[in-house]
Amino acid sequence: MERYYKAAFEEMDMAIIISSSNGHCLAVNPHALTLTGYSKQELIGKEILGLFKPDAKNPPIRLDGLSEGKTANAEGLLRCKDGGMLSVELRIRKKMNAEPCEPVFEKRYIHKDRRVIWGLVSADWIKNDDGTRRMAIAHIQDITNLKVAEEAQKNLQVQLAAAMELAHLGHWEYDVKTDTFTFNDHFYRIFRTTAEKVGGYTMSSEAYASRFIHPDDRHLIEEEVQRTLKASEIGVGRKMEHRILYEDGTIGYISVHYFAERDKHNRMVRTYGINQDITDRKRAEEERKKLEDQFRQAQKMESIGLLAGGVAHDFNNLLTPILGYTDILSLDMAVDEKNHKQLKRIRAAAERAKDVAQRLFAFSRKQLLELKKRRTRLKISRMAMRRYWWPKIMIWYGR
Repeated sequence: MERYYKAAFEEMDMAIIISSSNGHCLAVNPHALTLTGYSKQELIGKEILGLFKPDAKNPPIRLDGLSEGKTANAEGLLRCKDGGMLSVELRIRKKMNAEPCEPVFEKRYIHKDRRVIWGLVSADWIKNDDGTRRMAIAHIQDITNLKVAEEAQKNLQVQLAAAMELAHLGHWEYDVKTDTFTFNDHFYRIFRTTAEKVGGYTMSSEAYASRFIHPDDRHLIEEEVQRTLKASEIGVGRKMEHRILYEDGTIGYISVHYFAERDKHNRMVRTYGINQDITDRKRAEEERKKLEDQFRQAQKMESIGLLAGGVAHDFNNLLTPILGYTDILSLDMAVDEKNHKQLKRIRAAAERAKDVAQRLFAFSRKQLLELKKRRTRLKISRMAMRRYWWPKIMIWYGR
């Protein structure tokens, strides 16, 4: 039987170190030699606890003061064969049956090929018949893959947290039976507050609505809830947008993407989802709409201006002969005083029409014309009145 125990000791795929009650190494298996890097001659008789050097910030734990069933944590340094020190995390627990403590700790060391290796160490005491400690057996399990997976998971969590913060996302859950929302820090960050200010990570639906949802949009939430209750789809996500109230009272916008869980009777029992702060996007959309409206209005005004310019040009062409022939008739001496007054009225009306045309010209050019009266004297050497014609243009010279 003894050779079977010895064979199991030698062949076990786990490092085993047996030490005396005073902590000196009595036996090790081949896997322990591979794990520690020491030879059998270097370990036998050596004080096992001498491999560990407590960190100055974390003095050794007094096990006699440790309560039953409780766990104590400590950090220390492991002295390697080459004299280097490695960080060690210790978790020590005392058994409920008042047996001597069962140390459990994780050890990190550097392999010869410079790989980082993690081991989970646990120890048990073997007692004499009188109850005194005889020896301790330490089992060391290689947990490198587990630690690598844990580290990868931590990195993913950090990346996820950074992505949620960057995208202004916040997760939430709602229990229909208890009418309770459960939030996280990212959720509260959207509303520019914290769990400490609000009073915790749970809240009733009424408290959530009164605190964070805009009063004019609360009916939208109620209508969406009713549609979700009546929906027959299972596992289909739904989405909506509504206004919110930040902690400081200002108004924002969020997009809510959520799912509903149902029991075997198709009754909704839980909803969960993600809120995204879309305030910046909404404000950008409003600003873009405002600019588009301004652009369309400018296009309309430009079209009206072109139309006004064309009307003014044609109108001015019609007024030119009216004014010209009125002046010709006014110079005729045969015209009596009554007709002369009527000609003046015609000219005055034509001048007012000409002023309207000038205003239309100014509008089409998007500029204001300032009309001023000026006295102009034309000195003509010839006594005779001459008239020159050009297409649509009539120029009069006279004294």
